[in-house]
Amino acid sequence: IVLHSDDSKIEDIDIFNDHLALYEVHKGFDRVRILNFNNKEEPWRQIKLPSPISASPGVNQDYFTDTLRFHYSSPTIPERTFNYNMLTNELHKVKEKKIDINYFNPEDYVCYRVNVPSKIEPNIAIPLTLVHHKSIKKDHSNRTLMIAYGAYGHNLDIDFRIKNLPLLKRNWVLALAHVRGGADLGRKWYDSGKELNKMNSFYDFIDCVEYLVDEKYTNPQLTAAISSSAGGLLLGTILNMRPELFKAVVMKVPFVDVLSTMTDPSLPLTVHEYNEWGDPRDKKVYEYIMRYCPYYNIKAQNYPHMLVTASLLDSRVPFWQPAKYVAKLRRYKTDNNILLLKVDKDSGHFGEGGRYGSLYELSLIHISEPTRLLS
Repeated sequence: IVLHSDDSKIEDIDIFNDHLALYEVHKGFDRVRILNFNNKEEPWRQIKLPSPISASPGVNQDYFTDTLRFHYSSPTIPERTFNYNMLTNELHKVKEKKIDINYFNPEDYVCYRVNVPSKIEPNIAIPLTLVHHKSIKKDHSNRTLMIAYGAYGHNLDIDFRIKNLPLLKRNWVLALAHVRGGADLGRKWYDSGKELNKMNSFYDFIDCVEYLVDEKYTNPQLTAAISSSAGGLLLGTILNMRPELFKAVVMKVPFVDVLSTMTDPSLPLTVHEYNEWGDPRDKKVYEYIMRYCPYYNIKAQNYPHMLVTASLLDSRVPFWQPAKYVAKLRRYKTDNNILLLKVDKDSGHFGEGGRYGSLYELSLIHISEPTRLLS
């Protein structure tokens, strides 16, 4: 029914008696398509939606209905819920998450995609999603937060996150870099950023940062970056390669000792992840991982202000990885910049739970000295 496409990734489906709803990422953009089983001449129809957005299924429990319920949002659009008539092509909004318009008016902000040319591969362009107030000027004066992940074929979601509003209100630029290692541009995009192609993820992110400087959005003294887990590996490697690109970096439960982890098959996830990082029992793989592993490539140089977190109950990234990473950084770095390590005693890999736990964690990031230096 659905043909393979190198530049698409299927995210979800809803199946009905006469239709199939397909949620996919196509060339880096979310889209929703409808397949009509009874229309042989034009079986496919795409729902017209703004772009870029993040789309997801709603509750669709009636198998015999012709109405599809789904949600979408973007960094400037709070989540909206729609009913779509799959026969008549009519779209009706049924719900919208309310945000005080006196605090945040979506009409004052923009979200758009640019393609950043790769400096090492001329035929490659890295998608970069930018979010900011309409009034900003391209004069190197904007505080900018770089966001990326680039592993496991995970797409960087372009959705509404209320935690970003304090930054947008203060005229920050949010830059989401869809680097290789994610599957934003399909399976090939993922494959070209894992195992013996992992260095591509780091080169892509560096290209995105330099693009924003070259295009006068910001400068390194106003640029911060944040990521977690395997995204922390991305940042840790880039800090060893190009630390001068950033003023401050936040690394949440970062996977910074990939070499020690992948050479210890007794750890719960090591063998399972050979397909992602490679099997270091192969000398070629071992030497390649050694080339970029954040912990083993720390050297005597200046590093930006940093906040690193760890969790004692983390079964994915054991607390000792961030702990020994920070200890080695403190021994080698040649600057007087702030380096903080925060270890949570009660939470796991995904941070604090409960109604307020994630807010406490977010407040720590916003009030920490590395972040405040940019504010």
